[in-house]
Amino acid sequence: RLIKYGAGGVDDAEDGDVVTHEYGHSVQDAQDRGFGTTLGASSLGEGFGDFVSALNTQITSHLPNYSASEYCIFDWDGISGYGGPGVAPCGRTADGSDGISTLNQANAKCGNDPHCYGEVWAHGLIDLMRGLPKDSTHRPPIAVDVLLSQFAYADNENFNGALDLLLAADD
Repeated sequence: RLIKYGAGGVDDAEDGDVVTHEYGHSVQDAQDRGFGTTLGASSLGEGFGDFVSALNTQITSHLPNYSASEYCIFDWDGISGYGGPGVAPCGRTADGSDGISTLNQANAKCGNDPHCYGEVWAHGLIDLMRGLPKDSTHRPPIAVDVLLSQFAYADNENFNGALDLLLAADD
């Protein structure tokens, strides 16, 4: 079991969002070694990795535009050359600003790219997390529910099944 990093605008392992995202894949692999055998399941995996990155951003204090920062994933890796996180564009977004916030939009734009489809899952999870009351006693359960639901994923899980499992974990 190995996490590999590539090179984007900067080496991927230099971006905390990328490191956290890839760790998210290792969490899912530990929950189900065969997970991700279809485009739908791979997309859920990419979305979960993006969601984990958003959680990491959420606990980072003193961000300049906090609410937008949760949706901006791979902001360091998204640059070409040096510029730093303050000037970098998002390497990937999870707020629909790139025209992908629903499965219908993803079907029209993503082809067979699970990273693209994953934005839909990440967007939904982040929106759900942000919609909960601001006090910390209500924030962690969504992350716990997501983790618990993934133990029941089939290797070829799809968005509808994942949502049903998320609701079951919450119950």
